[in-house]
Amino acid sequence: MHYGNSDRRVILKGEKLELDRQKPQRSEDDCSVYHTDWSTIGQFITKSNKRIYLPVVIEMEDGSTVETKMQTKLYPEKETSHSRWGQEFHMLDLDCTQKPGQFVVDIKKEMYI
Repeated sequence: MHYGNSDRRVILKGEKLELDRQKPQRSEDDCSVYHTDWSTIGQFITKSNKRIYLPVVIEMEDGSTVETKMQTKLYPEKETSHSRWGQEFHMLDLDCTQKPGQFVVDIKKEMYI
């Protein structure tokens, strides 16, 4: 499912990205799973010994939003030595709650995998 056909999308550093709905790994999981890809090629490179907070906004079809910031460091495209000892980011796992009738989504737990 693409955000052009629904109102689900993620905004990462101001860029609107497609969200594809995925099946949970187990049928008994009470969760929603979405996938998107974002390339760091051409992005601003983080200065030495610095980190940036990357804003993440997830817009849901009911008008609610989930907002968080990820601390990141972006390296030049050809820089591969850091990937040998650093951790490459693959997934953001958010445990959220939302009270019925409200647009506020509270993040109870964040895991970066």
